Amino acid sequence: MVRRMIISERKVKSRAALLGITLGELNEKAGFGEHAIYRMWGKDRITLNTLNRISNVLGCDIADLLEEAEAEDRRILSADRLGKAATEYTTANFPTQ
Repeated sequence: MVRRMIISERKVKSRAALLGITLGELNEKAGFGEHAIYRMWGKDRITLNTLNRISNVLGCDIADLLEEAEAEDRRILSADRLGKAATEYTTANFPTQ
């Protein structure tokens, strides 16, 4: 299973609250466009520069702002493998006489 890390909305909000700053102030101090911080939640494609800017404003390490995302189990069978599996199931469960 592949581990997927995302920026944690909960961790960022908690850290900002501890420092007494709003997300709007965090957004401004990090030098982002209006409401940019809100569009980051749950995204796994955030640059290291962006993470650095957020962690610098919050006075913490980048790792303190990340969490592991729930990974979807994507088991995709090719048409050949699916056909073989169906044949094996049919043969095992419905023998011909």
